Amino acid sequence: KPDAEQLYGQRILLFSYGSGLASSMYSLVCRKVQESRFTLTQLQKSIRRARHILDHERIELAPDLIDKLLTEREKNDHQVPFVPSQPIGILKPGDIYLKSIDKNHRRFYEKFHADDTSMNKNTDIPQLYTQYFQDHQINGST
Repeated sequence: KPDAEQLYGQRILLFSYGSGLASSMYSLVCRKVQESRFTLTQLQKSIRRARHILDHERIELAPDLIDKLLTEREKNDHQVPFVPSQPIGILKPGDIYLKSIDKNHRRFYEKFHADDTSMNKNTDIPQLYTQYFQDHQINGST
């Protein structure tokens, strides 16, 4: 794990696999800049945080659940006013989520604050979505 000083002048390859269906790859050359809001140290911190999330917080869902999620998202695309109805049991304290979209297409977000009754670390996310789709009679695209 090189520190920022060791990376100056080096080319770094960045890759994002996205959802698994699409990906992107690009490179950058590390340069020392005197005054910038974007620094190599900040990039390293963000990458460490993202890696932690990928290693410890990623949720595996079956393809049929993903299909239903995407079908519902497509159905609601550009619908206004709109208030999402999906379960918030997947949110963690500090997560920012879409609260609503008004008739003028303005999006409103809130920061999730969990209490002991709304947050359960042992929540079975696939089961939570399966129940949600059953309750709302949502089918996939097939």
